[in-house]
Amino acid sequence: MKLEYKWRMLAFLWVAFLLNQADRAMFGFVMPLMREDLGLTDVQLGLVATTFHAFYGILAPVAGFAGDSFRRSRVIFTAILTWSAATLATGFSTGMLHLVLFRGASLSFGEAFYLPAANSLIGECHEKTKGTAMAIHQTALYCGMIGSGAVAGWLGVRYGWRSPFFIFGALGVAWAFALLVGLKEPETRAANRPAARVSLSEAAKRVFGEARILAMGVVFGCIVFCNVGYITWIPTLLHEKFGLSLAAAGFTSMLWHVLCAIGGVMAGGRASDWLRARSARGRLGVLAAGFAGCIPFLTVTGLARSLPVAVAGLALFGFFRGVCDATFFPSLIEMIAPAYRSSCQGVVIAFGLLIGALAPVGLAWMKGGFGLGAAMASLAAVAAFGLALAAGLCVLQKNRKDMMT
Repeated sequence: MKLEYKWRMLAFLWVAFLLNQADRAMFGFVMPLMREDLGLTDVQLGLVATTFHAFYGILAPVAGFAGDSFRRSRVIFTAILTWSAATLATGFSTGMLHLVLFRGASLSFGEAFYLPAANSLIGECHEKTKGTAMAIHQTALYCGMIGSGAVAGWLGVRYGWRSPFFIFGALGVAWAFALLVGLKEPETRAANRPAARVSLSEAAKRVFGEARILAMGVVFGCIVFCNVGYITWIPTLLHEKFGLSLAAAGFTSMLWHVLCAIGGVMAGGRASDWLRARSARGRLGVLAAGFAGCIPFLTVTGLARSLPVAVAGLALFGFFRGVCDATFFPSLIEMIAPAYRSSCQGVVIAFGLLIGALAPVGLAWMKGGFGLGAAMASLAAVAAFGLALAAGLCVLQKNRKDMMT
């Protein structure tokens, strides 16, 4: 494969992942407007977000198997088209049922099929630079978050909460067709693709026969729980606790968090590539360090009594969250034979999303009893559990360089 294409392919996927995360994150930025317009409660809105992640988790194993059985470029095109259409439809919602149907079921159907196929494609094209390439891909998540935070908050206040769903949905549909033309399979994979399909039973055996892969699913659940809880409720926390406008809360909650996360993801990706070349424990060690850094700053973010302290906490949480994001999937992929990477990722993502699905409604329940600040600070306990699991996997990992590539 030509060197130029693997980076061009990464650029195509970067824009797709940016739109993916913008569509997902904007819900939290316009929730107060939706609550007022549609007459919904905090728990009902939290349930909509929980439904999305639950459906995503249920669909993820099927999505992973599809990435190993069909052309990944076509799977990615279908995923983007589906989630973008669901985003457009969300703008027409008039009640809870529509939000669950469009925001929960339909959006999750599209998004579930993207990441296993995209990560598998990146891992195959970037054999020696997968940590760096996946870190660059991950920065799209943060840019999507901050972009949707600023744009969705401003559009929501000026033109109503429906407008950002219309705009981002239309952009996604257009980009899906751009990828249909520009995204190609690696030549070797495309040539033998029909003969390379794996059986569902063999894929399941590969996944469920590996205790460390199941453990990684729980680790991913800790990452998702913290990230989803943060994204869903931090704009509301800044709006209600410190009196920021919705636009200012959306922008502030994402700007410093995302800028530091970009630094963390690039530092984590480069560090994991460097340490992995010297020890099979390298990537898992960086992952554990990322969890360790999240713990104090999640606590600070939730319990801060002043806006500057809260912003410092959410920014530094962003840096260490980036370290976790950069190192998780490269660590996982190296545990899996190439033919089963998408399938295994699907199961791991299912674990993560089903665990993470509890965060929005769980924090909404805690908000009623203990306050949203305390609920946000409780995410530190989840990060501590992730640290224990990642550190345990690191210790148990054989110190050898010939892991699966």
